[in-house]
Amino acid sequence: MLKATEKQKRLKGNEIVTTKYNVFNFLPKNLFEQFHRFANVYFFFIAILNFVPQGLFGIIRSSTVVMIKLVEAIDPWMALGPVIFIFSVTAIKDGVENYRRYLSDKKINGLICKVLQDGKFIHKKWKHIRVGDIIELNLNDVIPGIILNCINYKKLLYTVSIMNKSGYFTSSII
Repeated sequence: MLKATEKQKRLKGNEIVTTKYNVFNFLPKNLFEQFHRFANVYFFFIAILNFVPQGLFGIIRSSTVVMIKLVEAIDPWMALGPVIFIFSVTAIKDGVENYRRYLSDKKINGLICKVLQDGKFIHKKWKHIRVGDIIELNLNDVIPGIILNCINYKKLLYTVSIMNKSGYFTSSII
């Protein structure tokens, strides 16, 4: 009946991916995002200033050098403690949130629907649906992705809930 063409195989699949990170890019991406917050940059800079030795900075005033003494209020490594704590807590929060998105994506992509193949409907996972596949929908079925092309033969009123590729649901009346 309908065979998958080369063009159909090259098109992006129906797999929903809402995660921001993977195992390899988590640390660099997360630190990059955290350093986009002004408060994080400010407190990190203040903590790093505690490592500068006293008397390093000088101001030239009327041919004499006046040394400015930096006050070490606390041990330099102790100044990094709160900054590292905030970065760590935020990274853990982002990691847990990303893992929950991964589990949700896995659950949604693993849902089964009926796809017409070789003259009969077979069960396929959502992530394996391709452009041009004909899908059988029954009452209260969730539509896999943004692949709906509906023809209303009997001029009846239908409410269709569509989940798009970013994981959000929308309802439409056909």
